[in-house]
Amino acid sequence: PLDWYHVMLSYRQETEKPFAANLYDAIAQFTTSATTDATSAGDAGGRAIRVFLDQERLQGGQKWEDCVVQGLCNSFVFVPIVSDGSVSGMQKRFEQSPDRVDYVLLEWMLALELHEHGRMLRIYPLFMGEWKQPSASASSGTGPRMLGFDRDAQLARVPDEVSEPTWQRLCELASRFPLIPGEPRRRTAREVARAITEFQGVNLWDLKSTHGRADEPMLA
Repeated sequence: PLDWYHVMLSYRQETEKPFAANLYDAIAQFTTSATTDATSAGDAGGRAIRVFLDQERLQGGQKWEDCVVQGLCNSFVFVPIVSDGSVSGMQKRFEQSPDRVDYVLLEWMLALELHEHGRMLRIYPLFMGEWKQPSASASSGTGPRMLGFDRDAQLARVPDEVSEPTWQRLCELASRFPLIPGEPRRRTAREVARAITEFQGVNLWDLKSTHGRADEPMLA
């Protein structure tokens, strides 16, 4: 892992792993502005965007939690992928595995703590709807289309309860690493999700960027 990152990506493994990998590759192609980084980078072209993605940065033998906490603490911007998958996963965890840590919720809680204590510059959510496949009668050049993300409807699905295992793990991490002064704030899962979605972000279904083909969305 590097000592610092411009961006950290947060996603739910079960539903967004391929998307997150494609997003990582897309962001890594960009560079910072030459006016900002020309001196430190040594050339007029700026430097490559440093992106933290656990599946790219986790090293053999390293604990996942340690790697992610280091990535969070050393990132300027936290980019959570807010989707049906990330939200429904919180609901399922409460219903099916209430004694297990929800690691997406844990990342969101930690990011909020770091941001509120001035340890993180910005939280910039990416709102992602479900993909709708074209109908059989659609033209051959028609690709999959992303639907919108209904924030209020999705938040209503998140339990307004504290995930005790996740809260306890957050407190353990806060004591092991010099993250924040004092004890983290105790919040319900819905309070965490609401706080994350209140940050200004981007609606991915509004993006028109492609790799040059109308049937290949850039981040599909």
